[in-house]
Amino acid sequence: MVIPVNRDGMAAWQQLRQQEQETGEIPLPAVDSIAFHENGNVVISVIDPSAVPGCTTFFVNTNALGELDKLRLATLLKDIQDEAPRMGVEGTLRFVLHAGGLDYDFTGTNTVALSDLDVNVWSSTWELLHLVATIGRRYPDVEASRPKRV
Repeated sequence: MVIPVNRDGMAAWQQLRQQEQETGEIPLPAVDSIAFHENGNVVISVIDPSAVPGCTTFFVNTNALGELDKLRLATLLKDIQDEAPRMGVEGTLRFVLHAGGLDYDFTGTNTVALSDLDVNVWSSTWELLHLVATIGRRYPDVEASRPKRV
C-alpha cells in the first residue's frame, strides 16, 4: 500500500534525487537485486563496497538472519510483492533489479521502471528497498559473494 509522502518527506526525496543527479551517488547500502523463486526462496544482493572486502556487491545470507530481522525482512518483501500489481507489474513478481541511480526495474511477465511511476510510489517503494538493503547489510554471505578463481 502506497502512503502519500508528507511535505517534509517529499522535500527530502527531491533533495535526494537532485543529489543523485548532480553527483551520481546514492545512499548505501542499496539493493542490487532481489530474485523471488517459485519455491519461496528469495535471493538478495546488496551494493555496499564496505561490507565484504574486495566486493562492491554481496549476497545476503538469509539463513543467518536473527528472528526479528527475519520478520522485518519478510514483511518488507511482502509489502514489495503486494505493491507490484498496483505498479503495473503483471503476473507474479520475479525480480527487482537496480537500474542505476535511484531507479529499479520490477519484473513479472512484464517490466515496470520505478522512475516511470508517480513520485509517491517511487519514493515509498525506494524506501522499502533501502530498508531491505539496511537489514541485508548486517548479514553478508562472504563465501558466496567472493569471486571464484578459475
